[in-house]
Parts: sequence; structure tokens; C-alpha cells
Amino acid sequence: MRLPVRSRVIRPDVYIEEPMVDFGGVTFGDQKTMPVTVINNSDISAKLILDIREYPEFELIMPAPQDDDDAHSEIMTPLHENE
Repeated sequence: MRLPVRSRVIRPDVYIEEPMVDFGGVTFGDQKTMPVTVINNSDISAKLILDIREYPEFELIMPAPQDDDDAHSEIMTPLHENE
């Protein structure tokens, strides 16, 4: 007996809008903020995990939510607060 089965994979279409993040000439002790925009063009949810614990010189700062934001995330907190 044969049972034909078909399947279709639905995967997230997620990308970073900025083609490159160039911090330029930042020296030790300086601070520079650069935007990184993550876009999900798919109909399914996606989770982005950014683990920068090995790079203590970097800090991830999330913008304050705005009323007109259409983004939703459950990971808008720094990883070290969840440990």
C-alpha cells in the first residue's frame, strides 16, 4: 500500500535592513549607537537570539516601545537579566 504525502515548508523571511553596520573610528571608552532593523516579511513568527556575552565591550539597547509600532517581541530584554 502506498500513501502519497506532500508537504510544504514555511520558513521565516527575516533579514536585517541595514546592509552593513560600520562603527567607524570608535576608540576605547567612546560610545556610538548604530541602528539595526530586523524585518520579518513572513506570516509566521520568528525569534532572533543575539548572544554577545563573549563581547563585553558591546551593549544591546532596545528602543522604548511606541504606540504606532507594529512589532511584537518577547525577547526585548537583555539576556543577562534572564540568567
